[in-house]
Amino acid sequence: MSETATELRLDRLEADVRDMRVTLGRLEPLIIRIDERLNATLPHLATKAELATAVTSLTTALGDKPGKTFLVGSIGVLLAAYALGLAGVAALPVLRGLIH
Repeated sequence: MSETATELRLDRLEADVRDMRVTLGRLEPLIIRIDERLNATLPHLATKAELATAVTSLTTALGDKPGKTFLVGSIGVLLAAYALGLAGVAALPVLRGLIH
């Protein structure tokens, strides 16, 4: 390889290294800001174990809720009580007539 070609390659390499240094100089403040933001945010985020505990407690709480059969039965009892109340109100005039 000739000395001129070697010098050209070396000049290109030096120019590339200069460009890389400029780019790294621009990236360094950005990386520092990202690191600061992560250090400020991450301590407030839940860990995997905390999420697992929350999911377990939620599953337990949902398991303790009344089932569909219980809810349908409750609504049926309420409707029956309402119907008896209406029947009682409808019977009031008849009972009043019997008493007088």
